[in-house]
Amino acid sequence: MILTELSIPKRVVLAGLVLATLGTLSNLLGVQFLELTHSFDAFQAYADTTLVVQITGLFVTLVGGIMFARSEPLNRVAWRALSVAISSFVIVELLNVNLMSGTAIMIPVFWGAELTAVSMLLISALRFATKRWSA
Repeated sequence: MILTELSIPKRVVLAGLVLATLGTLSNLLGVQFLELTHSFDAFQAYADTTLVVQITGLFVTLVGGIMFARSEPLNRVAWRALSVAISSFVIVELLNVNLMSGTAIMIPVFWGAELTAVSMLLISALRFATKRWSA
């Protein structure tokens, strides 16, 4: 699949996913960064930056999901929103995400995916209701 074949909402979602993945993976490499620098201040700035990149990516993904929900057919939106919600829940459960472990960086990813899925489902429900009532 070539990037030019994707619609604009899909490109926005893809860009958000790349940013969020970059932020998450960079945060997971934070321990190696601390071992290299031996500076807690530099490590704190690194951790803050990776979190900002991750949150920005999740926000861009949310905006792309909303754009996708407004432009695609209703059945496609509903199935993709449900698949995002279920897959993020399963991944968090399989990874055994805990607030006091290194997997805590996955908590914003989980909430971002669930917020995107709920937004997409809400928009598709509103589109379905307006189409139903106007007919």
